[in-house]
Amino acid sequence: MRWDMFKVIVERPRVKGKEHPRGRDSERVRQDPEHAPLRESTARGRQANGKYLNENLAPLRRFVLGQVGRPWDKVHAEICEHLRLGSAIQRHVLEHLDDFVVREVEVVDGCPVHRRHGRPVVASLWRHMTWVCPHSGILRRSPPRERSVAPAVRDRVELADGDQLQRLDGVWYHLSLMPLSTLQGERKYDAVLHLPLDGSDYWAVRQKLKAQYGRDGVYAEKKVQLGKRALARLLPEGMR
Repeated sequence: MRWDMFKVIVERPRVKGKEHPRGRDSERVRQDPEHAPLRESTARGRQANGKYLNENLAPLRRFVLGQVGRPWDKVHAEICEHLRLGSAIQRHVLEHLDDFVVREVEVVDGCPVHRRHGRPVVASLWRHMTWVCPHSGILRRSPPRERSVAPAVRDRVELADGDQLQRLDGVWYHLSLMPLSTLQGERKYDAVLHLPLDGSDYWAVRQKLKAQYGRDGVYAEKKVQLGKRALARLLPEGMR
C-alpha cells in the first residue's frame, strides 16, 4: 500500500496552482492538513488555492481487491503501517474499509452471510466487495448480486382481488398471491420460482419475488392453469 493513500483519498487535485503560488499557510496545508490555519482572509486574491478535501475511494477499492487471497490480518497490518491513527484524516481510511470488507461473517450452506442480520454477502460496485473467511482468515471476493429479470408486462395481468394472471413458458396461469407477512414459520415455497421462503438467502429471494410479481412483499401460494373459458373471460382480447 502506498504511504500517501490517505492523501489520495481525501484530497482533490490542486486548482489554479500555477496562477496563484502557494504561501506559507498553503504549504502547511500540503504537509499536514490537520495543522492548517483556523482562519483565512476573505479578501479577493488572498484565498488559499491549495487542495480541497474530497473522497476519492477508487485507489483504496483497487488495493482491497488486489489483496484477495491473502490473510486479512496481514492486509490490515500493512494498511495500518502507513497510517497515523492519531490523525482523524488518516483514520478516515480505516473507516472506509468497512464499506469494502465484511468481517463479521458466517458461512451457511457454503455461502457467506452477515453475522448480525443474516443477509447474504453480495457485492456491489462500492459496497461489500470482499469478505473475511471466519475459518481461514483469508480475504475472499464477494459473490455478485443476482439480477432478477421481470416478466414482460404483456405477460402479466392484475386482477381486482390482488391475484395475477401470468404467461409462463407460453401457458397462462392464475396465481394466488399472498403477503409474506402471513407466513407462520412453516416451510413454504413460491409456486412459480420454486424457492424456499425461509432460507438464509431470504433477502435475495425477496428481490426475485418483487421482480416476478411487480410489487414487494408477496409470493405465489399456488398457480392454476387457465382453460379456454377462463382465458376468454379474464384476458383482454389482444392478449389471448
